[in-house]
Amino acid sequence: LKEIGDPKKKISDKNTVYDFEAQTIQSVRDKLNNYELVLSKKNIDNLRFEQQKSGFFSDVSADILFSYNNETALLTLNTYGAKKLGFKENIFEPEKNSRFQEIFDQKDIRQLAEEISATSPNNPSVNLNVMLCLDGEALYYNCVVRTVWTSDVESKQIGFVGVLIEVNREQLSDYNEENIVK
Repeated sequence: LKEIGDPKKKISDKNTVYDFEAQTIQSVRDKLNNYELVLSKKNIDNLRFEQQKSGFFSDVSADILFSYNNETALLTLNTYGAKKLGFKENIFEPEKNSRFQEIFDQKDIRQLAEEISATSPNNPSVNLNVMLCLDGEALYYNCVVRTVWTSDVESKQIGFVGVLIEVNREQLSDYNEENIVK
């Protein structure tokens, strides 16, 4: 029996080993959780920075900035754009909004929608001249859009961001002539 040893001592030693392993695993788990919290906080801080940067540029821009979320069907305009177009900053389902239909030429909207649908993660940009009717006057804008895609293996378009830059008729005809030559 002396060779086998005290069974209570062996159980105690095993418990000590198990306790040590459990403590080690818990310690590693705690460190990972703290690391994840630090990463999460950094991600949140980076997101806040990007939101504030975007908000700043949106506030100081003299162009109409917009974004569209496919999932929510929400078009968001910067403050200048909303004021210029006579909208609130958020427009739910703009294609059903009568004021939206009055301002934007429907042919241009269809063409823009087609070109946005034809984008891909490797070719996400659209550049189109559009006409807006504001206060009975036809105004011309260069519409620059970049589609936004998921990062999945099979990317899915989740929306787009863009800008409407006012151009005068002379610039528009010059622009159209340049594009025809190309």
